[in-house]
Formats: sequence, C-alpha cells, structure tokens
Amino acid sequence: MCIRDSLLPCARAVNFAHGFIWRARQLDSLVRMLKGIPALGAYVHILGLLTRPSDKADPDSFVDLLRLAPNVQILCITDTVASLAMLSGRAVDSGGANLRDLDLSLGLDQVISPDFVPSRVALLSRYPLLRTLHLTVLGFLTDNAQGVSACDLQCPVDYTAPVAHVDSLRIFAPLSDHHVVELVRAFRGLKEVELVDVYSSQHRAPVLAALDATEVRRLVLHESEQVFIRLDLPPLPTDWSRFAQLSELDIGVLIDYEKLVAAFPSFDTLSSVRFGPGSAPPATFVRQLLTAGLPRLRKVELSNLTGKIGAPIRRKDLPAVEAFVAARHAAYAAAFPQPPTAGPEFPLEDWTVPRWTVSFGPDDVRSLFSLARSVGVKMDGTVVDAYATHIFLQTQFHLVAHARREGGVLQVRCCATPPACRSWRRGSEHACSGRRRPMRRASRRRRATTRSGRIR
Repeated sequence: MCIRDSLLPCARAVNFAHGFIWRARQLDSLVRMLKGIPALGAYVHILGLLTRPSDKADPDSFVDLLRLAPNVQILCITDTVASLAMLSGRAVDSGGANLRDLDLSLGLDQVISPDFVPSRVALLSRYPLLRTLHLTVLGFLTDNAQGVSACDLQCPVDYTAPVAHVDSLRIFAPLSDHHVVELVRAFRGLKEVELVDVYSSQHRAPVLAALDATEVRRLVLHESEQVFIRLDLPPLPTDWSRFAQLSELDIGVLIDYEKLVAAFPSFDTLSSVRFGPGSAPPATFVRQLLTAGLPRLRKVELSNLTGKIGAPIRRKDLPAVEAFVAARHAAYAAAFPQPPTAGPEFPLEDWTVPRWTVSFGPDDVRSLFSLARSVGVKMDGTVVDAYATHIFLQTQFHLVAHARREGGVLQVRCCATPPACRSWRRGSEHACSGRRRPMRRASRRRRATTRSGRIR
C-alpha cells in the first residue's frame, strides 16, 4: 500500500470532523454525498446547521443527516424547523447516541404548543450522553407576553419523565413567559444554569422558583444586551436559600438584595460572586456580603460600573465639559433617589464616564476594596476602571482650572494609573494604558535616616 493510501483516512478525518452548513442546499448536497460514501459520516464529530431564517432547511434531510453521521458529539442548529425536528421521535431513533452538547433555536410559537414540554422536551431523555443544552427562543409574541399574570406563572405542571441527565442548561428567552417557566421546570439535577432574559422585567422569581436548585453549583442571571420588550409586571420575592449548594453566583439584573442577604446563612459553599452590568448593588449590600463570614467566599467581582479614559481635556474643551457636568447634575437631581435612565454624553471622544449613584459612589469603591483586603477576599472588576476614570477626570479638571488661572498651556498625558488607584489594586492590571514608571531607589540620605527622623 502506498503512502498516499495510508494517509487517506487521516485526511478524511481532518476534513469531516467539523461540518458547518450555511445554506439549505448545502445540507442536501452533504446528505447525498454521505449516502454515496457512507463511511465518511463516521468522521463527523462537530456539526453546525447555521442557515439564515429565510433559508429554511428540510427537516427530513436533517434527520437523514443524523442517521448518516452517528458519531456527532456537538450539534448547533439555528434553524427553528430543524431544531423542532431534533425533538422528535424520528430524530431520536435515527441518531444522537453520542450527542453530548446540543444548541437549539426555537420559536415562541413552537414553545407555547401544549405538547411541547410533555412530549418534545421529554425526548431529550433519550439522548443518553447529553450533558450540555442551550435553548434560544426566537420570535416574541407581544400579546402573549403582556397577558402573563402572576397566577399563571406559578401554576405547576406534573411531569412524569423529567430530564435528569443534563448537567448544564442555558436559556436565552423571555423568562417572564409561563411557557418558559414550564420549560425550566422539566429539568432535574442541574449543576450549571444560565438564564438570559430578553424582556426588561423584574418578574423573574417564578422561573427561579421552577428551577430545581438542589444541585445547582453555578447560577448566572442576566438580561440581554438588546432588550426587545419592556414589561411592567409586579416583582415577586425570591427564596435564595433554596440554592444551598451554590458555589458561583453571577447577577446581571435588578434583584431584591434584602432577600439575598437573608439567605447568607445558607451559602456555606459560595466562593465567587459577580455583579455585572444592570445589577446595581448598593454599597451597603457589598459590605454585608464581605462581613457576613461566608466560610468559602474568596472572590467578589464588581463590574456593575465601568469607565474609560480618552482624549485629554484642554482649555478649549472646558466649556463643553462644564455644560456636561451641569446637565449630569440636573439629570441626577430630577431622578433622585433613583439613578437617571438617560443622561448627556461626554463631549470628548473615547471617554466612558461612570454613572455613579447615591447608593454606590467613588468613595464606596475605595472603602470596599480596603474592606475586602482586610477580610482576605479578592475584589476586582470593571469598577476599578470606573474609579480610575473618576480620579483622572477630577485631576484634569483641577489642571485645566489651574491653567486657566495662570494663563499657561495645558498638556496632560494618560500614561499611568492614577496614584489613588495603586494602593488598593495590588497585583491587578492598570485601569489606564501605559507603563508604570520604575521606582527610584531611596537616596542615601533617606536610607541613613533613623526611625526617630534624625540623620546618623
């Protein structure tokens, strides 16, 4: 046998291990090729059906592809029709015996079907090796979402065959819709849960109540960066003590922090807490978290605010900056005690000015980092950049004002982290770009100084 023939299996494995289909006609071509050469289907381990919404794939062809590629371990489908076909008895019987990671995109009109959870979601139990599941719900029914009531969201559904072998679940959907709540209730024994809400609503307690929290180690609760619908539904209390096995908590939405404080005695295994954009935790709550005596708490990340230093402020820019400061103060005064939902934009390029609130200001950042260091908890996050931006901005205000009084020429460079940020951010990256200047050795006179301040 020649070398070319001996390397042919390796070349086939490289070419067919990852298969990505971007158009429906490519799906049909791949099925025809695998029918002609059945041995090639055994090499496919990662498969993606990434067609556009307007280019619908044939569900029969997709089921045939599952049968011809029995060793697929990772499967990602953006086509809603093919995703629904994946949750069918024919697809389960055709293949999926080695499937470990599944990513489906469904329409809300499919999810609200009466037999969706009891019949189709229950079929996930017949994929024996499935451990990771991502579900994206597309197409939002405004009338259905606004018709949700608190009673509907709390109505339990008895499932005789819950999905109990999936470890990681990620749902990108309207969390306040009661059909999504029923979808979450169909899973048992989850260890990692990520919930991303596409509705701007504080009505998320029902979906957390439907979640089986007995084994959840990691919980992520965020709001989509692009909110499609804003709902004014009544918030309900959340029993956070149910998550007694929680090790990592990531909050990116508004919650009732008093209820979370009440659950601190149950968090014996909590080691990491992160507050992302949209969480707005009060400084008093962060202090309670640091001083609660949680035995395994090692890291707290504050990324609820951020900042960025851009172009330097010059004397000619001072009127526009002063107008920004005045408009900012007026916006905060009008929205007090809540932070303003919108405000003026900083007049200079490449700047991101942090939006401080009454309950969380720059002085709180400095005190919280000192407190975290004293209790042995590592604290970091984009709030460091927000504080550095605040310090640098204040410094430039003073320099511009001084240059105006003296009539000189102002030249300010952004070359190092502000001195006020260095003492409490040891070992972390600088919030500003540039290098830190090397420390100079102490002079002989200083080295010769005794503790009493006298010269030897």
